[in-house]
Amino acid sequence: MKIIFPFIFLTLLLTQANLSSESTLMLEIKIINSLPIGWGTLYRCELQEVIDGEMTGIDSTFTLSASVGSENMFENIHSLVIGDVYLMSFIKTDKTTKNPHIPAGTTGMMDKTGVIWNLVYLQKKE
Repeated sequence: MKIIFPFIFLTLLLTQANLSSESTLMLEIKIINSLPIGWGTLYRCELQEVIDGEMTGIDSTFTLSASVGSENMFENIHSLVIGDVYLMSFIKTDKTTKNPHIPAGTTGMMDKTGVIWNLVYLQKKE
């Protein structure tokens, strides 16, 4: 029953933003490592399941960037626990980078082509 709310939330978000499932992802991920840095925290994530969307251009292990500027949006973003599993939704942006690292100030991930995916939903899986 708890998994229904993220689907409703994502559907509303897609409707408001007029986005397709190609530009959104809902993933179940496991945190496997973390690294605090000056502007936030980097988390190494391992894909457990694709709930919605397509994982094109994103590895099954990836880095999630949590910027300090996002604390208001996700109060627990800087305290994700290594070994815990979370539901996360991402929206594909039109921002790209040629840098191999995700830009500071971003809360989300980057695919293999340098496209930034913003984190829009986060919930610890019970």
